[in-house]
This record gives sequence, C-alpha cells and structure tokens, in this order.
Amino acid sequence: MFGEKFVDMRIRLAAIEALSVVKRWRGLKRMAEVLGISPSVLSRYTNGRSLPNKDRAEAILRYVLDEVLSDLLTTLVRKTGDGLYDLTVPMRDPNMLKLIAATAHTTFKNARPMKVLTVATDGIPCATVVASEMGAELVVAKDWKDPVYDEFIEERVTRSPPVVEYLYIPRRALRRNDNVLIVDDVIRSGKTVAALYKMVNRSGATVVGIFALASIADSVDKLRTDLGVKCPVRVLVNLG
Repeated sequence: MFGEKFVDMRIRLAAIEALSVVKRWRGLKRMAEVLGISPSVLSRYTNGRSLPNKDRAEAILRYVLDEVLSDLLTTLVRKTGDGLYDLTVPMRDPNMLKLIAATAHTTFKNARPMKVLTVATDGIPCATVVASEMGAELVVAKDWKDPVYDEFIEERVTRSPPVVEYLYIPRRALRRNDNVLIVDDVIRSGKTVAALYKMVNRSGATVVGIFALASIADSVDKLRTDLGVKCPVRVLVNLG
C-alpha cells in the first residue's frame, strides 16, 4: 500500500515539474487546449496550490514527454559561430534534466539497467540524473587513469583530424552480467559512444541501450553501420 502511494505521489510531482518547464519556455495555453484543462487549473498546479490526480498527472507527463520535449530542446540548442552546438540552456535547468531522465526511464526501464555509463564531458549532469531516475549506479569513463584504482578497461579512440585518445574505466566498476545504459549529451562522430560500447562488452556486461539528448547528421546510422553498435538507440533531437 505504501509503495503504491509513493509511486502515485512521484508521478503527480513529476507532472508539476513538467508543467513548470512548459510554463517557463512555452506557456500553458496550448497544453490547456490539448488536454482540456483550464489554464487556471494548470497554473494552480505549477504554483503548488493543488496536485493533479494520478490520471491527470499521467496525461500531462505523456503529453510533455511525447509532444513537447523534443521540439522544446530543438529550440533551446544554440549553434555557435564556429559551427558547434551549445546545450548549456537545457543542461542547467534541473526540471528539464528531470524530464530528459524521465524519457530515458520510460524508454529503457524494461531493460533494467544496473549501471549508467558516460564519459567525463558535458554529459555528466544528464547521466547523473538518468542514473538517479533509474536507480542505477553511475560509471564515468575518463581520459586518464584515476590513481585510486589499479586495474582498468582501456579503449583507444581515433578522431579526425588524426588524434588518438584513450578512455579508461576501473575494471571493478563493471561486472559480468551488469545491464548498462550508455548516456551522452551529443553524439557527434559516434566514436566515443562506440568506444564505451566496446568497453562494456569486454567487461562481460551487456549494453541494453544508448540514450542521448542530441545527435548530429547521420551519426546514429554510423553507430550501427560503421562502428558495430547493436542495441536500441534513443536520441531526443537530431541537429542535422
């Protein structure tokens, strides 16, 4: 009984967090029209004056995750004058990160990931929130050997123009039969994600999926066709 009440309350609070994101960046008028809920009621939810019931909370979450989030992220990602993509705005919004994590959870929850693996770059905030949402352990691959550990799984990454880097994961961080979800902020060439994929396989663990906020051009296709990645991939935004 207590467990059911906890889950219900978590869904209702998550719906309020989702509403706060939409209100901040889009306003609530369109959502009110689609869901058939008056703007004043939605406003009371976001102001903490009342909570939606479970059914209404689930409807709000479904709409935001399925219809709003990807489009909203597209508008918030900024392309710099150097042709780079800046995800600073969504990555510094805690409620936005929670929505992103909720999408990862909805997509991969049946695979039961025990570990969330990322690389020591700007993707760490997202991976941390995803790991929390999944109830999984966070594992971070670094480009240096942490002196705390003695044994590592190592993988070479060759980038273009020819630059060779190495990634390291403490050997004891991944165990045989662990289910691992790889999380990144942006999949560019796909080489970093492919390196993480190989490291998991060498550890004896299993990659159950790859989740990213964004991908560039055909990088996801390259993961499958050129880099040998064979697992479900979910990307929220394709940046073209």
